[in-house]
Amino acid sequence: NFDNFGKTIFRMIAGKLGWTVKEGERHTDTLLRSLALYNLGAYGNKEILEKAKEMFRMMVESKTPIHPDLRETVYSLVARNGGLAEYEMFLKLHSEAELQEEKNRIEEAVAGFRDEELIKRALEFSISPAVRPQDTTFLIGRVFRNSGFRHLAWEFIKSDWTLLYGRFSKESGSGNLLSRLIGFMDGFATYAMADEIERFFRKHPVPEALRTIEQVLEKIRARAYWFEREKFDIQKWFDKYRANPVR
Repeated sequence: NFDNFGKTIFRMIAGKLGWTVKEGERHTDTLLRSLALYNLGAYGNKEILEKAKEMFRMMVESKTPIHPDLRETVYSLVARNGGLAEYEMFLKLHSEAELQEEKNRIEEAVAGFRDEELIKRALEFSISPAVRPQDTTFLIGRVFRNSGFRHLAWEFIKSDWTLLYGRFSKESGSGNLLSRLIGFMDGFATYAMADEIERFFRKHPVPEALRTIEQVLEKIRARAYWFEREKFDIQKWFDKYRANPVR
């Protein structure tokens, strides 16, 4: 139901803006195009997914360029609906990329797969020599934003905490990178996860990130409270929408 609802929101916008970046267009149209195309594909529109897959294939096989403003959208959709072959291709492209901006796009993509084993590989990739230390936090953070897989990012942080703390704590001279990494944890939505995170940081204190930890816990508990309060009304709304969908 929610996927169908999402497609109704973005279908008209994506259809109007299309895949072609027009010379002299407003920058807001450029941003809106990427937003609409990605979300429409993420909600399962087959036409958008096939187009992204074809553009990626043409880039790999024929060196047909993808406009820079669309590349992140194409990569993300290919990853979201891809498998091992696509993952390996992204790693190859990452190793060949000369521009750091392109490497960052690929790092964003590999964190967006919908396969548990590939996400585990992406997390290991994040702490490899191929990824700059300052980009490790963003790659892990992207997994935290990958709905259904953020628990893997949390388990990874717990299991590799000694390494991550040593690399990103204030004592290491990495500035606020550890606080930034902790900030990505705010996507959880249950009291149980808030309690677990709180227990972890009581055992493994991070003084420089104390305020960030408090904010993360507050956001998770607020989200959990909102969901408990509103879930029945939300279900009613979707039941009504299912009976009378907007076309």
